[in-house]
Amino acid sequence: MSSSSQPLIAIISGVGPGTGAAVARKFSAAYPVVLMARNPDNYEDLVKEINGNGGKALGISTDVASSDSVKAAMEKVKGEFGEGVGCAVSSRSFFCLGWRIHEGLTGRRVSRVMGCDERGTLVV
Repeated sequence: MSSSSQPLIAIISGVGPGTGAAVARKFSAAYPVVLMARNPDNYEDLVKEINGNGGKALGISTDVASSDSVKAAMEKVKGEFGEGVGCAVSSRSFFCLGWRIHEGLTGRRVSRVMGCDERGTLVV
């Protein structure tokens, strides 16, 4: 935990079985974590795993492409951890850019990824 009066937590968006889960496990060794994904199936087992191993994890269904969804998620975070929470935010964005460029990665698809991940991270 942070030595200041504000708890430091890690918010991991786009949690799935790969990179997001690995990042969550790493952060959960030292901090409470909030796992965000549109589908609860992507975080429920990981929340149980982290909490079962003595960590603190909260899963929230969130679409980071939607400001309203992110705002609702942050209200849940405030409800769990209080006002003025210091957050370390990790997103999966740059890992997505490795999509098969030779199969037609269009500007529209790049914009969707960037809009979802970077915008969602900034809204948090």
